[in-house]
Amino acid sequence: MSEQNVEYTMPRADGSTGEYNCGQEGSGQGYNQECGGWENIETGEIYAIANWGNKRHWNRKVTKYVDSHNMVITTTSWIHGFHSQMIWWFNENDIDTSKLTPIRFRWSGAPVGNDYTLEAGPMEGIRVSESLPCTITRPFMHAVRGKTYATVSGNWTETCEGLVEWVDGDEQTTEEFPSDITGVDGDLTYAIQTDAKITEMMMTMEEETMTVGGNE
Repeated sequence: MSEQNVEYTMPRADGSTGEYNCGQEGSGQGYNQECGGWENIETGEIYAIANWGNKRHWNRKVTKYVDSHNMVITTTSWIHGFHSQMIWWFNENDIDTSKLTPIRFRWSGAPVGNDYTLEAGPMEGIRVSESLPCTITRPFMHAVRGKTYATVSGNWTETCEGLVEWVDGDEQTTEEFPSDITGVDGDLTYAIQTDAKITEMMMTMEEETMTVGGNE
């Protein structure tokens, strides 16, 4: 039987440590709130930082532009609210970010940790609300519920489809840009988009940023 309601000293995102209770499966401890984290696709290890506040989520940033070949380029970037801080923490702890993929999950069955203010790293001074241990070890794994994985297309799935780049956020898809069509005696001629029209279309394409997760 796994240990229940045991206190552990666990790592926090600024290099310090905090006390976290592993709770008990089915106990209803914690707030069953959704948050974003990371999973090592080779080992299954899970990493997290917070279970409250807007920064606990993954954001999906979609950018569209027209390239020199008259194609619409759609770029989907996965960006976590504590993105730079966690990259810093991973590097400080020699954790290979190239094997981590974005996940989201609900935290239920174990209490959240205390709030704290980051005292080191690029986001020094930022508050971490209802903290989670940065490394979700075996005694805490039962509290990770309803896990889903980010996809290259910008969605979520219950099955891991492989590694999704998130450090650079440079996944791209392309689609052919519709050409003007003019008819001459039944003959269809595909007109090349003029620079002016491409510029006009680029001006109308807005950068879209979406927070993926619930509200506070």
